Amino acid sequence: RCIPHPTTSRRIMSRVSHRLVRTALVSRVNALGLTDRVYEFERFADRIEDLKALYAHNGAIKGGFIQRVSGSEDERGTCQPYLDSWQLSLYQSWSDSGESALDFDDWIDSIIDAFERGESLDSSETFGLSGNDKSGCVALLNAQPVKFAGVLCHSATLQIITYRWASYE
Repeated sequence: RCIPHPTTSRRIMSRVSHRLVRTALVSRVNALGLTDRVYEFERFADRIEDLKALYAHNGAIKGGFIQRVSGSEDERGTCQPYLDSWQLSLYQSWSDSGESALDFDDWIDSIIDAFERGESLDSSETFGLSGNDKSGCVALLNAQPVKFAGVLCHSATLQIITYRWASYE
């Protein structure tokens, strides 16, 4: 839905909350059933064991969190949704004998597929995924081994672009 605004002295009256978008993104990832430890914000604990427990799934680390890293208005026309860039940080315990690197890549692919299917994030379409013919709404930015909660892990960062409509005065 495109809500035009005056070309002079526009003032945002309301914008769809980033919390709604954040919740929809995390719900989509957790709905895959591969873990339920992807959070709407970065979790922290004073003790390493407590941090491990926050991201533990079936006895190993498998989880992550999402952060909004930038936002701007789309200035291409009279309809100007607000575009947000999100980073989804993922972690999975390393297991060489269990071919965890391949499982981790499968998890990344399933997340990308879940977003690229074209399904709406919001039935009212006041917010959603933003992509075009040349690039989708999700991209793998990097993947590398890291130490997370004292455990050697695979890590990856995915970028997800969303839009939120605003109403203007």
